[in-house]
Amino acid sequence: EEAYLQMVIENGYDVSVVSSGMLDRITSRYGINKIRVILNFFTILDNYQCNMSLCREKNNVKTIVCVGSLTYRKNQIQLLRVLPVIQKHFADKLEIQLNIIGDGEDWNMLHTYVDNNKLNGVIFNGRLQKPDVYANIEASDLLVLPSIDEGFGLPIIEAYNLGIPVVTFNDLDAINDLYSEDCMVFARDHKDETLAKAIIDALDRKWDKDSIKAFSKKFSAEVISQQYKEYIQQRTKILDKRDIDKFINKILS
Repeated sequence: EEAYLQMVIENGYDVSVVSSGMLDRITSRYGINKIRVILNFFTILDNYQCNMSLCREKNNVKTIVCVGSLTYRKNQIQLLRVLPVIQKHFADKLEIQLNIIGDGEDWNMLHTYVDNNKLNGVIFNGRLQKPDVYANIEASDLLVLPSIDEGFGLPIIEAYNLGIPVVTFNDLDAINDLYSEDCMVFARDHKDETLAKAIIDALDRKWDKDSIKAFSKKFSAEVISQQYKEYIQQRTKILDKRDIDKFINKILS
């Protein structure tokens, strides 16, 4: 990455990045001015087929889902730390479950933490196929992305597309691109109590799924591919339009 950015500086090339935070980081560190933000996109199919049997009868249960590699940077351990606080808050009226999707180097450590602290309501799914990830998100009440550092946060827009609200930290690189009060509650710092409060507030709130889904349209493949097409056309005017369309289709395939 360092070598690539040096080459960009030396040759005066244009750059696109996937979040406003990444733009700010690169601009302040390298002084590159020819940068445009083009957000990530989702490609969820309207009629995806789930391979899992999910319980949707949950009158007195609320489910938190967390999607991502099990690593230090993804920070699932903090979510496990605050889970008992959240469960205690709702103990008189609701059961709170945590559904963790993904695998990685922290797998054993996270399982050990759950066992040592006798946590209840935690499900480790491991790595799932995309349709099963989508089904788990859609069957949940809230997606939490507790990452310490995240260039964008793809699970957020996947959740939005399925009408599911999100909790994350306010220093996420893409927070200005992803935030809407109709879709998200963010934790203002990385303290356990702050994250717990944000999750409790989100679970207490009645969300409008249609508003969340409507906001997600700005991240659709159609919208983002058009932005890439315009960006490339502006900078490669000598290319035939068919060449540009072929290049865009290759990116999206």
